[in-house]
Amino acid sequence: MALHLKLCLSPLKPQIVPTNPQLSQTFNSPPIPNKWNINVEEQMCSALIKPRDLSSKYHTKVVKHELRSVGENSLKGLCMIDAMQRLNIDYHFQQEIETFLTTQYVTNSSAWKHDDLHETSLHFRLLRQQGHFQSPEVFNKFKNKEEKFNPKLSENINGMINLFEASQLSIAGEDILDEAEEFSMKILKEKLVHLNNHEAMFVRRTLENPFHKNLTIFTARNNCLGHLYGTNTWFDSLKEVAKLDFSLLQCLHQREIVQISKWDINTAMEQLPDYMKTCFRVLYDLTNEISFKVYQRHGWDPIDSLKMTWESLCKAFLVEAKWFGSGKLPSAEEYLKNGIISSGVHILLVHIFFLLGKGLTKENVERIHKIPPIISSPATILRLWDDLGNAEDENQDGNDGSYVSCLIMDHPDYCTKRARDDVMNKISDAWKNLNQECLFDSHFHKTFTKASLNLARMVPLMYSYDDNNSLPGLEGLLHSLLFEK
Repeated sequence: MALHLKLCLSPLKPQIVPTNPQLSQTFNSPPIPNKWNINVEEQMCSALIKPRDLSSKYHTKVVKHELRSVGENSLKGLCMIDAMQRLNIDYHFQQEIETFLTTQYVTNSSAWKHDDLHETSLHFRLLRQQGHFQSPEVFNKFKNKEEKFNPKLSENINGMINLFEASQLSIAGEDILDEAEEFSMKILKEKLVHLNNHEAMFVRRTLENPFHKNLTIFTARNNCLGHLYGTNTWFDSLKEVAKLDFSLLQCLHQREIVQISKWDINTAMEQLPDYMKTCFRVLYDLTNEISFKVYQRHGWDPIDSLKMTWESLCKAFLVEAKWFGSGKLPSAEEYLKNGIISSGVHILLVHIFFLLGKGLTKENVERIHKIPPIISSPATILRLWDDLGNAEDENQDGNDGSYVSCLIMDHPDYCTKRARDDVMNKISDAWKNLNQECLFDSHFHKTFTKASLNLARMVPLMYSYDDNNSLPGLEGLLHSLLFEK
């Protein structure tokens, strides 16, 4: 994780700026002012953690009591959980959330009797997220005689928002959720010009980054929830918990960045001999170090699995090198099969699987070796997003191909737009497979399935380039995460 963050931030490497002259000798690098500076005061923020933590515990206790006391008011409980998740503080209330949603699932397992689209959609999404299967047939009641969603539903903006959010948790074969997505997206786009600023901003962000496919750690501070829940007294307590929680997490992230910035890879490289030996030695040492840590913590030696994973990545790179050298494109299917491996996603997730140590069984290790959907789905999403042409700063001239160019070669009648539409459909299918695996059918622990989901959620941020081939959105989110108070 640290290595991945190091690579992501390499052009934005923070300088550690001592504000006390007596401390300047402690640091190797001279102070270079830039927007990524981390001051000593920011490093010392841990001194404030204890009083902040005490205040956070008080507000957390208030919220827990409120959620436990909702009783028969299912909508209030659902709204509280929705707000917790959007504020990225739901991990403080896992037990209370599980108890409430399990009760909702058991109580309403036979039939959901509510006719409100907002409540029905919210109930559907939250229970599915928790791993409780909900049939999409609950939305049939909102259709008219022509088996289409009733146009009168467009008057309920919150209902439209939550219907769109619910549709993002679809799995293969759930046509009604595909219809729900198309219907709600159309209505919300039409309504944008008629909404006030706060509502319009919330709707626009929902359409661009639906909750299930978004990383709330980046968006929690600017989620415009006031117009939804601002009149509720419990929301004030949630906001206090969120503010304190963000400050504590920011301190931890700053500490991590300081540690990462101490690794001067360029100096280390200059001191090493032949680059191939360097590559092999670093990889060998890193793999053995990780294997030793996993064995110490979890009693399992993953060295063979890690070696196998790196070997498959190198072989995938060699396949692409041969394609590049020959100047001939493979079929789209062949390209994607290899691209799932060359994306590097399986390298990251296999290491995460062993380091987490949850669900570490012989059967699961064997499943990992076969690149199951929990790995292949986010890898497909990343590979196809990359191939859509957003990552123009990679200066690719097209000789090494992309899924789009392979599709056009396979189907001479395809234009670029049709090929790109096919890619978007394939990304949608990959999300459905990931939903199926993570929400209902997974043999793996929840911590690992969440890591897989979060990796897929990160992809649009990684490849949302502007006209200058830069990432202003991601850069702004990272700066907010690390520095803004």
